[in-house]
Amino acid sequence: MKASSEIFSQKTKASLLVSNQNGNMYTPSVYGCLASLLAQYSPQQLAGQRIGVFSYGSGFAATLYSIKVSQDATPGSSLDKIIASLTDLKARLDSRKCISPEVFAENMMLREKTHHLANYIPQCSVDDLFEGTWYLVRVDEKHRRTYARRPML
Repeated sequence: MKASSEIFSQKTKASLLVSNQNGNMYTPSVYGCLASLLAQYSPQQLAGQRIGVFSYGSGFAATLYSIKVSQDATPGSSLDKIIASLTDLKARLDSRKCISPEVFAENMMLREKTHHLANYIPQCSVDDLFEGTWYLVRVDEKHRRTYARRPML
């Protein structure tokens, strides 16, 4: 570990912010790591770079691919917009509401009980959701879902 710690810090550590804060999210973990990496650098630093992305699926299958970052880092470019959307990533993680393990277990039990229900209207508060977050409003008798979005202030 000591022999590789410098190269690890240089090439990988920046990608671990979300993983260190959230733990394993299974499939979304790789994208959380990508968001973490992108949030650490400016568009100019990332322009033209290649990012290696590796994901494994419980030992049975794995995927390795690379992303070639756009050369266009000008204000208003797609790269600039992506990076701008991630500038408050750490602040959003830090602003999460801390709940007790008992409350977390209750929330998970509710999700288990309501999974795949028809004619279901969630009774949860949306006050703790981030601005702009989409959330489930109801599931009708044919399992069609209706969503709403928390307003952007």
